[in-house]
Amino acid sequence: MHPHHIRRRALAGANRYLDRQAAQADPATLAIVLDIDNTSLQTQYAWPQAVPATLRVARHAAAIGMHVFFVTGRLQRGLGSVTPDLSAAGDTYDQVFGRRPGEELVHEKSRHRVHIATKLG
Repeated sequence: MHPHHIRRRALAGANRYLDRQAAQADPATLAIVLDIDNTSLQTQYAWPQAVPATLRVARHAAAIGMHVFFVTGRLQRGLGSVTPDLSAAGDTYDQVFGRRPGEELVHEKSRHRVHIATKLG
């Protein structure tokens, strides 16, 4: 099965889920957190095009007032090269977070999720 079909199936119902969450809380206090490589941008398959299913969910979240963040395993100091690609692919977002040199991926992603949750309070 082609990766696009897998993502479309995995994200089926995501916008309805976001709508339900936004109906129960102030959307400005909610966020979605996405990865970049082969989740939001087709790094391996068609660089730097958006992954259509993920882009639809990200745009919907932003349209209903939720925050959109990217947390990637890429190094923070190298993110300047990918942020224009995200914008060119049609993504609107609040911030992109990367990891520190030597930082483990699991620790980095957890650290940023805690930061985002604290920020939105």
